[in-house]
Amino acid sequence: MKLVKCPAIDLDTMLARIAESDGMKICSDILIDFYKDLGWSPETHEIEPVNIKMNPVDQSLFCDNMLKLASPDISATEINIMLLMKGPSSEERVPKGKVWLKDGWLIAIPESSQTA
Repeated sequence: MKLVKCPAIDLDTMLARIAESDGMKICSDILIDFYKDLGWSPETHEIEPVNIKMNPVDQSLFCDNMLKLASPDISATEINIMLLMKGPSSEERVPKGKVWLKDGWLIAIPESSQTA
């Protein structure tokens, strides 16, 4: 298990990332960026989100900000389901501002399955 600094989850940082992409980023892209900031490489690994733990306060802030950034055609229910299925989980023992990466958070993609 590894304890690392939590990627930026504040609204201003999320808005800046959207602006950098000409406003084309959506909530799933923000979640992907979060995992990339933790060290994920989508070309070589899959993620097991149950092995990624955040402090409940940080997780709540992350979820709230995702809801604020959602386009009007995406419901809060859809975002909450995405975060429940693909987002990091919360754990009281994780210090605020940190993320626990438990063994198995990254799953290697077999080379024969990787895209060129």
